[in-house]
Amino acid sequence: NALKLRTLFEALPDGVVLIDSITIKAVEFNRSAYERLGYKADEFSELSVSDYEAIESPHETRRRIDAIIQNGQDCFETVHKTKNGKLFDILVNVVSITFLDHPYMMAVYRDITEQKKADQTLRERQQELAKQTAFLRTLVSTIPDLIWIKDTEGTYLACNPMFERLYNAKESEIIGKNDFDFVDPELAQFFRENDNAAMRLGASHHNEEFLQFADGSYAGTFDTIKTPMKDPSGKVIGILGVARDISERKKHEEQLEILANFDPLTGLANRGLLHAHLQNSIDKANRNKTQLALLMFDLDRFKDINDSYGHSAGDELLQMVSARFTSRLREGDLIARLGGDEFAVVLENITRSEDAGRLAQEMLGTLAEAYRLSDGALIHVGASAGIVLF
Repeated sequence: NALKLRTLFEALPDGVVLIDSITIKAVEFNRSAYERLGYKADEFSELSVSDYEAIESPHETRRRIDAIIQNGQDCFETVHKTKNGKLFDILVNVVSITFLDHPYMMAVYRDITEQKKADQTLRERQQELAKQTAFLRTLVSTIPDLIWIKDTEGTYLACNPMFERLYNAKESEIIGKNDFDFVDPELAQFFRENDNAAMRLGASHHNEEFLQFADGSYAGTFDTIKTPMKDPSGKVIGILGVARDISERKKHEEQLEILANFDPLTGLANRGLLHAHLQNSIDKANRNKTQLALLMFDLDRFKDINDSYGHSAGDELLQMVSARFTSRLREGDLIARLGGDEFAVVLENITRSEDAGRLAQEMLGTLAEAYRLSDGALIHVGASAGIVLF
C-alpha cells in the first residue's frame, strides 16, 4: 500500500511539497516539484521556499506562512524561479498541518503559465472586440441613414438613433415589437412584404419608400435596401435594413427632367419633349386607327413688341400667351414652345378634320384679345396658324 501511494504521489502532474513551517524547507515532495524547477531531488531538499519564490521577499514569505498557520490554509498566485532563472506562474494551494507537535504545510504547486497566457490572450481579444464593437456602434449611431435589424418574423432586434426618430421611440422601446405596433396596417404590411421579398430572393432588395417621422419633424423619400442575414450554414435568420434619404436627389432629378423637357420661361413642353410626344401619339393613332393634328402658331410682330417695350415685357407676354393656350386645351393634348414666338399643339383623337381647324380658329381668337402687362401697358398681338393631320 505504501508503494502504491508513493507511485500515485510521484505520478501527480502538480508539484506536491510537505514544508517544515519553521525552516520553510521541503521535507517530502514528488518528482514534479523539483523537476519543474530544474533541480535534482537532493538539491531541492536543501532549498527554502524563498530560494525559488520570485515575487515575495523572505520577510514577506515568513509573514504569509505565519498567516497560513493561523488561518489554516491559503490559495494564491505567485511566480517561481527555476535553477537557470526562468520564471513561470504558479497557483499555490496550501494547508497547515501539525504532525508530532510540529507545524508543517502541505502545498500543491500548479503551473498556470499557459493558462495565464491564454487568459491574457482572451482578455486582449475581448478588449479588441469591445473596441471594435464601440467603434461600430459609434459608426452606426453617427451614420445619417436609418439602420435596423429584424428577425424572420419581423420583430425588431436593434436600430440606430436615426431610426428611433422614425417611430419617435428609443431602441429599448422598439426592440421586441414590429411595424404593426407603430404604423397603420397598410404601411406595416408594405414593409413586411418588402422584408419577405428580400428573404425569398436571398439577396439585397431595393425599393423607394416615402417615410414620415412620427414626431412630424421630417418627411421624405428614402432608398431602402433590405439584406437577408444568414448563419454559417446559409440559413436566413433575419433582415438588415438601411434607408437613405434621397429627397434632395429626387428633387435634383426632377429639376433636371424639367430643364431637359420644359421651357424655363413658360413651363410648357420644349422641342425635345414635343418630338417624343408626337412620335408616341402617331404610333398610338396608327395602332388605334385614329386621327391626330399638329397645330403650329407664330405670333405676329413679336419682335416689334420686344423692341418697343423691352425683353422683360416680351417675356411677360409669352407667359400670358402660354396661359391662354393652356386654358383652351383638352386633357391629354400637349402644347410646346418651340423657341422665340413659335408654339405647337398636339391634338389626339380628332374625330373630324374640321375639328382641328375649328380649335385653331378658336385659339387664334383667344390670342387676339388684348394683353394687360404688369406695368399697365395694353398690347394687341395676332397670330398665324398651320395644321398638319396624321
